[in-house]
Amino acid sequence: MQRWASRVERLLARTGLELSELIGDDLIGEEVSGLLLGDTAPEELVELLREERLRIRPTLISLSARAAGAASVDAELQHTAELLHVALLMHDLALGQPGGRRRRLVRRVVKRVGRSHVTVRALEIARHARSPDALSEVVDTLRAFSDGEQLAQKLAQSGAVPTVHDAEEHAELHHGALLAFCCRAGALGASAEVGAVAALGRYGRHMGRMWTYLDDLGHLAGSDAVEHAMARASSGRPVHVVAAAAASDPELAERWRALTLSPDPQTALWVVRRLSSGGAAGATREAVAKGSWMARQALRALPESRYRKALDVLAAAMAW
Repeated sequence: MQRWASRVERLLARTGLELSELIGDDLIGEEVSGLLLGDTAPEELVELLREERLRIRPTLISLSARAAGAASVDAELQHTAELLHVALLMHDLALGQPGGRRRRLVRRVVKRVGRSHVTVRALEIARHARSPDALSEVVDTLRAFSDGEQLAQKLAQSGAVPTVHDAEEHAELHHGALLAFCCRAGALGASAEVGAVAALGRYGRHMGRMWTYLDDLGHLAGSDAVEHAMARASSGRPVHVVAAAAASDPELAERWRALTLSPDPQTALWVVRRLSSGGAAGATREAVAKGSWMARQALRALPESRYRKALDVLAAAMAW
């Protein structure tokens, strides 16, 4: 996602906006990531929190709050979003067969800290947020994560090739739920009206779905493509580009089914090459373009402001 971050910066520059000026001191500092879980947090967890250059979660909370009219942004909501991200990683990366640095990293974190500790800290921080609805929003988001994990486990156990509907549903319950929380929480922290909260929630859900699709596309075109394909297949997590291509490619569907049942680097390599040579990304790119348009349409319910324009730029950058 680093290339996407640079695209955002270029697009903002074209509109005369600077992200650093829009967010100001709202965005939590790097040092906070080491404090979120207290002294019991292992170094590996801090590394996970610091992986991204542009940290989309606190950015969305900040911009959503400001777009909804907030005079200041609740730091506790940003802390909660970062912890929910860690919880999502634990749900996601601890599934499937062991292998790969990030997967081994999360397995060690789960073993030493446990999901329950991360979840409890997220709930504790949300309880102290200014918005009285923050706690229920966290609970709803965690429930979505759990539902997404159950969907992935069901697909893994059955060996079924995921459909596009499966991929859409999982993306909704994955980053869709997380980024919807960020946008809704920001609006709730600003005591926004119900319509604005709902609109920003829709925006965040579209953003999260696109984020999931683009994350898979990036990995499947990168140096870790084989490992990524094996991890996704063994965990049962549906991949939109695979589902869309498999719908019209019986051989790809069969190879993916085999990969789900028995991880094999050669089979994964065949899948990766098939996806890269057949123009399979077209349908997923179209889904991203549609999601970008829908996210930008959701913002029309908000009053015009430079913060709404910045959110619009973020959505446009997804499809750029």
